[in-house]
Amino acid sequence: YVDAHVLKALALMRNQKFENAINKLEDAFLYPENLEVGKSLNDDRNAMIYYFMAENYKRLHKVKKARECYRRSVQAKNGYGWEDLIYYQAKSFKELGEPQKADELFKALIEKGKLLIEKGSGNTGIAVENASVNENKHISEGYYLQALGNIGLGNIEKAKALLLKATDEYKNNLWAGYYFNKLSTEQQTD
Repeated sequence: YVDAHVLKALALMRNQKFENAINKLEDAFLYPENLEVGKSLNDDRNAMIYYFMAENYKRLHKVKKARECYRRSVQAKNGYGWEDLIYYQAKSFKELGEPQKADELFKALIEKGKLLIEKGSGNTGIAVENASVNENKHISEGYYLQALGNIGLGNIEKAKALLLKATDEYKNNLWAGYYFNKLSTEQQTD
């Protein structure tokens, strides 16, 4: 649900429809009743949503609103298993004039990714086929986290290689695919 709204907002941003993108990001905050499960007690993916809202406000030259959203991004409480949100918080710290804090977080993402790959998913092997898919997801996530850290540190070629590994391990890693395509497209336009 959130990913669909955010991806739509990113498409609107590419087309310079910043107000529409903000509206779509605001929709990502809404909790859909039809899911019929309780709302998460943490901030879900708010760090990412606020970061992209800030980027839209920045492009609209609404500096005060942008800074407020960057602050909200860094203050968001990420739930367990959402380590990738650290990337958006680091990017927000950079925009708030704290590049050292941002670089610490980018480096931490790289280490978290390495650790994920090193430790594995901890599956018991009871359902072997299922365990194999879960292991691939876990390894893919590890490569993805390392890639995000490297993007933040400016190591684009290394990030692209890691994103390719992430999608090779698990082709349904949505955000790894998104960032690989984004980096490849940006490189072609340079």
